[in-house]
Amino acid sequence: MSKVLLFIPEASLADAECWQSIRQWMKVAGLTWDKVRCTPASILETSVKQNEVKAALNLLRQGSFEKVVFAKLPSNYETNLDWLMFAISCQTQNVQLETLEGELTLPPSAQKLAAHYSTIAKKPSPISSKSQGL
Repeated sequence: MSKVLLFIPEASLADAECWQSIRQWMKVAGLTWDKVRCTPASILETSVKQNEVKAALNLLRQGSFEKVVFAKLPSNYETNLDWLMFAISCQTQNVQLETLEGELTLPPSAQKLAAHYSTIAKKPSPISSKSQGL
């Protein structure tokens, strides 16, 4: 079973230097291809398709992966809401985030977003409080 989910941006699929970095990372980590699952080639750096995020999150929830590794982070990862929510979800599932160079620390924007959602989750929703008054 795979233990690492490797995100490779579509623009990097034909990049020989990126593949060399991936091979070197796998060698250092002692990983073989049967332990690594790559993302679909349709994932773009600027946008992530919702169905692909949902599929990855389902696999994470099932315990299929120990960590998620990004061959290259999107240039807009600190402000990309889809990426930030995925990273926060990984963190809540205790799935380690890394790049080929090592452990990835979530940007401050992800920490602020996680704190915001945590605050919202503790407050009753306006819809549910109105329906109780009916």
